[in-house]
This record gives sequence, structure tokens and C-alpha cells, in this order.
Amino acid sequence: MLEFQAKKRVRRIFFSKGAVALLILVVLLMARATWNVFKKEQASAANAAEAARELSKMQSRENVLTSEISRLSTDEGVEEEIRSKYSVIKPGENMIVIVDPQATSTPPAAAPQSLWGRFTNLFK
Repeated sequence: MLEFQAKKRVRRIFFSKGAVALLILVVLLMARATWNVFKKEQASAANAAEAARELSKMQSRENVLTSEISRLSTDEGVEEEIRSKYSVIKPGENMIVIVDPQATSTPPAAAPQSLWGRFTNLFK
């Protein structure tokens, strides 16, 4: 009988309004903490995706620079680069400069002015 009354007392404590309110509060705090962790995980996933894109860009840039370095390490590559940046020639070579023909601009023939146009030109 004593054991039955002890169980009844424990049930009365666990199912009281205060205990239920405390459990609800604990559940809400745990849900809030879980939500914050979820948000941080989403931000971390976005940062990881951005870092992966940046890494691929950097790797492609590295490949371009490596090929450029290997091209410039040869004599032909150096000569090509110098010729493209500066107008130089080797001894014994002739340089030809092609110039686009200039358009000859002649002023258009003046259209005959009316009497009123000639009168207003007097005051200009």
C-alpha cells in the first residue's frame, strides 16, 4: 500500500501544471537551439559552395598562368611577347607600317540661304 501511495505522489508531481509548463519550456528552448544550429548549417553550406566556386576559378587561373609561364620560358615566347608589346625589329628586318587612309573631309557645299537666313547672319 505504501508503494502505491509513493507511485501516486510521483505521478501527481510529474503531471502537475508546473511540471508540464517546465517540460514545455525545455522543449521550446531545445527547439530554438535546434533552429539556430539549422540556420548556421545553411550559412556554412552556402559558404562552402562559394569557396568551391572560388577554388575552381583559382585553379583555372593557375592553369592559364602556368601555360603563360611555360610559353614565356622559351625564346620564341619571349620574342613574341616583346614584338606584341613593343614595335621592335631584329637587325636586318624591315618594318612595314600600314596606315588606314584618312577620309578627306570637305565641308559640304553651302546651300543657298534665303533672304531671312542672310539677314539673321548679319547679327551673328
